Amino acid sequence: MLSKVEYGARAAFLADIRAGLFQVDAPVGADFDRIAELIETYDDLDLGMADTSVVATAERHRTERILTTDLRHFRVVRQRNGRPFVLLPWDER
Repeated sequence: MLSKVEYGARAAFLADIRAGLFQVDAPVGADFDRIAELIETYDDLDLGMADTSVVATAERHRTERILTTDLRHFRVVRQRNGRPFVLLPWDER
């Protein structure tokens, strides 16, 4: 169950997406090869297509910044170059 703060933050984020403040993308083509690779590599984490799609799409866009509340998975997963992702809002500088 979401707290009122979590619900409010998610509702505000969705409103920002609807207002065009963020670009939403989906995996395409070769992203699915990377998704399969990530699922196999991180088999012990039981990553699903949602998390691995985010990683593959971020890599395609050459960004290391991911907006997520899923610290358990994304703190472990590494970019192709071996570096960790910058997890927003947690790692804001």
